[in-house]
Amino acid sequence: ADLAADPATVRLAEALGLVGYDYTADSPSTRTLAAVFPLVRDSALDFLLEVHHAGTLRLASADVDTAYGMWRRDDFRNAVTDEVLFSDMALVYGSLVVSLVCVLAYTRSLFLSVVGLLQVCFSFPLAFFCYSIVCRLDFFPFLNFLGLFVIMGIGVDDLFVVVDKWSQAARSLPPGSDVPTIAAVAGPDAALTMLLTSLTTAAAFFATAVVPVAPVRVFAIFMGFMVLADYLLCLTVTFSAVCLQHRWLQRAPSSRRARCLLSLLDFSRCSSRPPQEAAAPRARVLERLMSGPMHIAVHRGRFVLLALFFAALGLCVWQVANISPPSSTAVQLLPESHVVERYETWKQDFAEEDSSEMFVVWGLTPGDTGDHNNPELVTDLLADLDWDPSSREAQRWLLDFCNATASDPAAPRSRSPHQK
Repeated sequence: ADLAADPATVRLAEALGLVGYDYTADSPSTRTLAAVFPLVRDSALDFLLEVHHAGTLRLASADVDTAYGMWRRDDFRNAVTDEVLFSDMALVYGSLVVSLVCVLAYTRSLFLSVVGLLQVCFSFPLAFFCYSIVCRLDFFPFLNFLGLFVIMGIGVDDLFVVVDKWSQAARSLPPGSDVPTIAAVAGPDAALTMLLTSLTTAAAFFATAVVPVAPVRVFAIFMGFMVLADYLLCLTVTFSAVCLQHRWLQRAPSSRRARCLLSLLDFSRCSSRPPQEAAAPRARVLERLMSGPMHIAVHRGRFVLLALFFAALGLCVWQVANISPPSSTAVQLLPESHVVERYETWKQDFAEEDSSEMFVVWGLTPGDTGDHNNPELVTDLLADLDWDPSSREAQRWLLDFCNATASDPAAPRSRSPHQK
């Protein structure tokens, strides 16, 4: 955009904030424009969200990029970020579908698959009870909802452990053993196996609670409770479902119609020939693979694998050492092409160095009376009752401090009518 280099035009453009950071009187041309519109504070957020959803601020030209936001306020950015995060929660349903397919392929039982996924989902409200009622934590950030993805993998893994322990116990006992006999062998074995992994995982999350960042701390606490809740539900709900399935299959009639109905419990029941009840169940394909060819290959190539492990470890250490530290403390949750994220980037270009502000307050004592687990509850101001600025020495010191600060080279200079 070419603008006249008239000084009056320059002063007016700077006062209204209509020009880009590369526009000067010597170079009255810019490829970046900024416009600042004053809005009523109470209705600014609703108005900006309305025009954002309607697409009013998007330009039709493909050669022009648009960015907009609220100056010195994060309300609009937080609202848009929450909308994007809530829309991403649809990925949870995709995670459920993928987990259901994997569990179906492994257990060959629609009944166990549905019960197992429901048990994983029930760990969320149980953990929330411990989080909110027992620990009395009111701050529940959106980060806690991401725990659904984590607990989905942990819960499905526990389901596989229960199914495998039951299958191993059934093979180790005489054919035709009843449900209580198999449960007496499989139950303690599965409980101990899952207890070790669940305790170590929960301990790792609880140990993260020492982090001073409140959202990370409460997320770690919530995830620790959710891991423990999943363990308890897996021992009660999932293990009971495995016992019921085995009992129903043992008592099922041998007609083909009954076998097809029972295919919801075991897909192999809907075969042309009824299974031999007297025969011991065969080991799964994965178990035969791991105990046979895989075991032999790992044993023979153990030294090569060990060398590859240390080589990969050294490569990872080298890559970690070359990772550059973050240039900003801000957490980027939106893609760089998003209008809000682009606005945050461009705002740094438009903000001049002399537009920064510094506040110095006397008469307060350092302290924090707010809730460290809830960043929305800020601290109260703690007054220093012993501070007295009325003396001549104190007033002289304050005057010298202000003069020294104003004369510092880093202090801002007034260059336009809208700057103070």
